[in-house]
Amino acid sequence: RTLQFLRAPTLLHDYHLLEGALGEHLPHAGGPLDRVASGGLRRWVYRLALERGYLDALLAEYVVAPFVRAFRWCDAIEGRWTDLLAGRPSRESHDGTPMADRIEELT
Repeated sequence: RTLQFLRAPTLLHDYHLLEGALGEHLPHAGGPLDRVASGGLRRWVYRLALERGYLDALLAEYVVAPFVRAFRWCDAIEGRWTDLLAGRPSRESHDGTPMADRIEELT
């Protein structure tokens, strides 16, 4: 995406130079979506592309969150096990609450 943003002004300049050399506007060829989709569907596809298909939200919900729950469960089991072996709370930082409630806070 960054390359597209950096390259866009040069492409527009080249496009205008070509139009100036021809003396008229270049015809709009249109893509496959132009022939098939109406305005509403075209906007929906455009928004889906900008959001990258909501892949970040899907990954966070269905891939990352189960791992975080599993690791927190393992941490709780390990804390109980060390408390049992020590006969007292063995970790100063172990108070039963996670350090960060959200994944974004960990980064």
